[in-house]
Amino acid sequence: SRGLSSILEARVGRPDQRRDRRYRFQLPVILVRGAREVTLLTGDVSYRGLFLRTDDPPPLRQLLQVRARLPPENDELLVHAMAVFVVPAGSAGRAPGIGLQLYA
Repeated sequence: SRGLSSILEARVGRPDQRRDRRYRFQLPVILVRGAREVTLLTGDVSYRGLFLRTDDPPPLRQLLQVRARLPPENDELLVHAMAVFVVPAGSAGRAPGIGLQLYA
């Protein structure tokens, strides 16, 4: 079984514009918005944030919870996050979704 770091080998983003390395990685996560929960896929992940693919993003600056099961042991991770940018549906060259900044 491979560890998370070996799974996340494909680096994404523009290093000159990113503070942290981004990794293209699809992981199912549960986004908790109040009493509503929705399962989404990550598009990429980094030390401070992640991008979730969705056509129905939450409002900017909304505080959220994200739950995920991490490989290889299937351990549960629960973090708080804030919506910091939106890629609307129909944007040229980009999948629609929401950028989240993570808080422990």
